[in-house]
Amino acid sequence: MDKLFGVLKVVLPVVVILLCGVLVRRRRIMTAEGMNQLKSLLVKVCLPCLILGTFYKMSFTGREMAAFFTMSGTTLVTFLLGLAACRLLRIRQRTAPWMCTTIEGGSVGYALFILLFGQENLFHIGLLDAGNALIQWTLVMTMLAVSGGEKKTPGEIVKTMVSPVNTAVLAGLILSMTGIGPRLASTRAGETLESVLNFVGSPVSALIMLSVGFGLSFEGINWKEMMQTAGVRASISAVIGVIVCIAMRNLFPDDPMYLGAALIFFICPPTYVYTMYARDEKENAYISGFLAFYTLLTVAAFVVVAAVSV
Repeated sequence: MDKLFGVLKVVLPVVVILLCGVLVRRRRIMTAEGMNQLKSLLVKVCLPCLILGTFYKMSFTGREMAAFFTMSGTTLVTFLLGLAACRLLRIRQRTAPWMCTTIEGGSVGYALFILLFGQENLFHIGLLDAGNALIQWTLVMTMLAVSGGEKKTPGEIVKTMVSPVNTAVLAGLILSMTGIGPRLASTRAGETLESVLNFVGSPVSALIMLSVGFGLSFEGINWKEMMQTAGVRASISAVIGVIVCIAMRNLFPDDPMYLGAALIFFICPPTYVYTMYARDEKENAYISGFLAFYTLLTVAAFVVVAAVSV
């Protein structure tokens, strides 16, 4: 019974806030434009503050570097596997291979991780997400833009990478690697800074999951193609996820939080940014429907992870 209530304590907030998001959309409590503005505030202000507050004082050694580049490599591998699988299964959707790679770590992953393992451990999944972002923004998203006939200059690629979230990760890594962050954290000024950053970042997990619930929609989608693509992504994520979990356990035998971070990371949906690359309404319906469906799969998988971890 204690185990059951432990799982419910973690899972029910996710389910309730998702349903609240659906209710907000259906009752028109907030418009789509208003929700987009809220998400913009979260990813440009609240989430960067939360990330900086957890990264700047962490210990960054060779093990963390290995984890970072492991995630960069797996992002590239999952894309290549997705490309091969979609061609083999003759899935005609242009964006299908991209649905099989990248991780929506910055919102869904972070929110679920905080609920299960606490905000103070956020840097564990943040480090994995940073490695994923390196390949995601420089290679995967550029290839998607090119496949749609859009050309990206080096300057435009750099501009997409210099997002508030990535900037916060980079700043935190620099502060931690130079030793400035840990020294600052031990002072009264550091305690004050951490309090401010944590306060600004505190709404992140709940409001992000609210926005996810708001965006759940299955209108106008081809279920056969979507289910095929979801099966491909789930299979690739399961195989690569097991490999990464083993790597994290071997790299950090004294810190099981990295194993937990990997578990959360590989159940997440692909990045929601893909909707910005849709060429027409049909493609947008496919991408939006896939993201909504896989988000529900993520929540279901999270229940299992929570049951194992609690």
